[in-house]
Amino acid sequence: MSHLWSALGAVAVVVITVSMFLVLPMAFVNPLEISRFVPVVVRARVVRCPSRWIRWLAITTGVASGSVTGALWLAHSSGDSWSSRTFVGACLGLLVGVPLSLAIRRAVRAGSEQWALYGANSSRRKLCALCGEHKTMPRASQLVAPAGGDRGVLDARPETHARDRLLRGWFRSLTAAALSWFAVGRALQAGGKEPASHAWWAIGAVVLMVALLAVASARGWRRRATRRAVHSQQGTSGIRDVMQSLGMTVQLPAGPWVRTMAPAAFAPKDSRAGVAPWPWAGIARTPDGRIVVLAKHHGQLPGSTLKSEVNRTACCVRVPGAQLPTVTVTGREGVPVHQLRQAVALELEAFNRALWAFGPDMRGVYALLHPRAMSEIMATLPDGATVVFAGDCVAVYCDEPVLAQLLPAYVSAALALSHLIPTYLLAAR
Repeated sequence: MSHLWSALGAVAVVVITVSMFLVLPMAFVNPLEISRFVPVVVRARVVRCPSRWIRWLAITTGVASGSVTGALWLAHSSGDSWSSRTFVGACLGLLVGVPLSLAIRRAVRAGSEQWALYGANSSRRKLCALCGEHKTMPRASQLVAPAGGDRGVLDARPETHARDRLLRGWFRSLTAAALSWFAVGRALQAGGKEPASHAWWAIGAVVLMVALLAVASARGWRRRATRRAVHSQQGTSGIRDVMQSLGMTVQLPAGPWVRTMAPAAFAPKDSRAGVAPWPWAGIARTPDGRIVVLAKHHGQLPGSTLKSEVNRTACCVRVPGAQLPTVTVTGREGVPVHQLRQAVALELEAFNRALWAFGPDMRGVYALLHPRAMSEIMATLPDGATVVFAGDCVAVYCDEPVLAQLLPAYVSAALALSHLIPTYLLAAR
């Protein structure tokens, strides 16, 4: 019997080691790769009830891994007292179970959208085959312009998402503070002193971590509350239903033509990777000949040590004959601290306080962001979104999760801004 317990212990140690050093990093860097290992039966249940099964899988995995870790520590550290072993085992269980639970939750959530679009049996080979078949752009249909809502106050951003913007700004500031605090610790270590020996540094690190977790939890709670509110008001329509209601030709998954048609929203080819980079895309044409592309991209941004995941939802309007300078506008709460001073000061002070505008050519920024355009951006820009003018494109994109019911707002904002371009920038027409 002792040999059996030793074998089980060895297997458990191997499983925990693989989970911590392989599953955990991969789930946070590229969760779609980990979601491939979810059984088909579980996938079908996740598609039927996503929130319930994602929560159940995450909690079950975390509790199981944490319990096994604590039990192994209690079994192999018989020399210490029972209270000491219990305390250390509980800490180790939390250290293993909580990150693994969050990783599984992230991986299953990333895979649930893919399974809902292409079926629970979708495999890597099937998606690659579909992407290969969809290399050409479908024929654009006639766009049904979304109904415009009440614009409200034109010289201020809507108050509906004021708390979301506040939380986003806090998260940015706390992240910058945590990086600076880590640099202080590294400086102490380089000076021959361990940071852990300084109580003030350790207390500051714990406070920053707790604050970051609190803000991240609050942002997640706000996103779930927004999702419930939208579903209760507008139903739970899928991506295909929403885009077809706009008169768009839908392609699942889309192909490389999306990057060609929306160059202002998606980076060059060598900066993204992944299976089925565009899970879905829609294309339509306005009566005056403008092409509207609405798409989502799963990809990765290359870094010096690892690649970070990027999920971008974008609407791009191609204006025939336009020659637009490169200008970027986004909320100040989403801009890194060291880039805030690079903003171009415009004549509307409320715009300068709320939004960040930048472009390599200041004359181009002033030409595009006239008073009417600034007022339109402040009134209609979706929460967390960014506007980019470049070449003949006007793109509105967001790197945060976007509900299907909110996609018409991106189309409406991009179309409205494309009609506010000064006529001398459309000289080629």
